[in-house]
Amino acid sequence: MDLKAKIFIAGHRGLAGSALTKLLETRGHSNIIKRSHAQMDLTDQPAVEAFFKTEKPEYVFLAAAKGGGIMAKKTYPADFVASNLAVQNNVIETAHAMMAMISALSNIQTTWQASVITKNAVFFRTEITCLFLP
Repeated sequence: MDLKAKIFIAGHRGLAGSALTKLLETRGHSNIIKRSHAQMDLTDQPAVEAFFKTEKPEYVFLAAAKGGGIMAKKTYPADFVASNLAVQNNVIETAHAMMAMISALSNIQTTWQASVITKNAVFFRTEITCLFLP
């Protein structure tokens, strides 16, 4: 990746996202776009679409998820699944639609285990999705 490429990290404050943000910044990436949940609700499709139209990120890392601990997930399992699926679908579908609008070039979607990205941190069953936009 070009060090000046526009990179959006969804979930930059979480365990995996913060490690990825730190890694990219350490490697010299200077154009990282971050939005807190208060700034943009990733479950809100129109908000996600507006963000992508305005910012036009070249790379998207999806590390966002609703958190709350073991007890909260046990008590409200369907809420966590529904919320996390909405985030995933909104970000991936909007990034894909943006790619289709920008060009007909092929795109690559890759999912890594976070431990592959950085050997300094261990994440259990945490995945980060990277969408490479043309």
